[in-house]
Amino acid sequence: MVSERQIGLNFGCMETKQRKIYLSIAGVVADSLKKVLVGGQPAARVLREVLFEQKKWGSRDRRLFSESFYQILRNHLLLQHHCNNPDYFKDGKSLIDALDWLQTDNSNLTSALNFPFHILFSINKDLDDFGRSQMGGEIWEAEMKFQHSPAPLVVRVNSIRTSPKELIRLLGKEEIEATPLDDFPDALLIEGKKNLRNSRLFKEGFFEIQDPSSQSLAHYVNPLPGERILDACAGGGGKSLHLASLSGNKTEIVASDLSDKRLEQLKVRSMRNKTNSIKLVSKSELSRKFPPGYFDKVLIDAPCSGSGVIRREPEKKYRLNSGQILKFTGIQLELLAEMSAWLKPQGKLYYATCSIFPAENQQVVAAFLKSSPGFELVREKSILGHRSGHDGFYMTEIIRKS
Repeated sequence: MVSERQIGLNFGCMETKQRKIYLSIAGVVADSLKKVLVGGQPAARVLREVLFEQKKWGSRDRRLFSESFYQILRNHLLLQHHCNNPDYFKDGKSLIDALDWLQTDNSNLTSALNFPFHILFSINKDLDDFGRSQMGGEIWEAEMKFQHSPAPLVVRVNSIRTSPKELIRLLGKEEIEATPLDDFPDALLIEGKKNLRNSRLFKEGFFEIQDPSSQSLAHYVNPLPGERILDACAGGGGKSLHLASLSGNKTEIVASDLSDKRLEQLKVRSMRNKTNSIKLVSKSELSRKFPPGYFDKVLIDAPCSGSGVIRREPEKKYRLNSGQILKFTGIQLELLAEMSAWLKPQGKLYYATCSIFPAENQQVVAAFLKSSPGFELVREKSILGHRSGHDGFYMTEIIRKS
């Protein structure tokens, strides 16, 4: 049974409740929601575009827009159910009514206590059923309640440029308050809502925006001076940059990806971070430039459902389905089989996802080991948000015996 207190904690009231402010931006929120809920665009991209376009908005309006936008996205299916209208966000006035219902003192939400769990937390039924089958009802519900809350803002200190203590001091000069996070030596928690990408320190590579769970992966890999490491699914390069930072630019890191565009982004970020140990190689060129067995370590941060980062991408709760998740498992297994060929004997293979589902994690690793007798599991780590307070994540270390 979900308590009224749990309802309040998850749906919450926003900092600013003045109706006249809602009226001034509600239409923009409604138009933005249409791009996500009807047009299928990523919410984070829509948010960035709106904030860039609305140059006349002050900090309060920007904050109110962002909070309203994400509060609706987190509660989309609940609002459809409550309003009995799939298009409740069609205009500003309808949106205000929906927000008013969410932003009560909980008295109007008492009726929601009788809603099914998947409606209450705006999860499509197929995904809810899949999650329960994978994790059991108790753990699944605890994780989804956690994922229903806004994510804090955490940065990773670039130790090539500065130290945590010094970065806290420098951020203070920009009126940005930061505090260390226990058990995460490179992480700082940023107080309040800040647009860190406008910070001079960000533009000069003193820090990157990265959740602690994701940060823990580079420490798990533990790059050592002189090692050759392949980041096989580098994407935008966050893991490569952290590996370079941890090793003080003394590890040879080859960042590879299917997307040349994302590698170009990494090139820019690498220059900003003052890293000189990262080589960018498109996946199509990998076999031409490096022979099999070349690398000491291979990292596969595999494409996945992203079920561990739903609080950052709430639209996943009603877009993601079991069929899509199972397609990822095929891709993941193919990547393990393909990229492990670049690992030398006694080398270490690291497989990671930001998924909480065993189907994408333990079960994929088990299938790989069954078909690859020359490899052996060393250790694995599964992170659940409701236990850690951070994004859901999975990582494992596998050794190539011969």
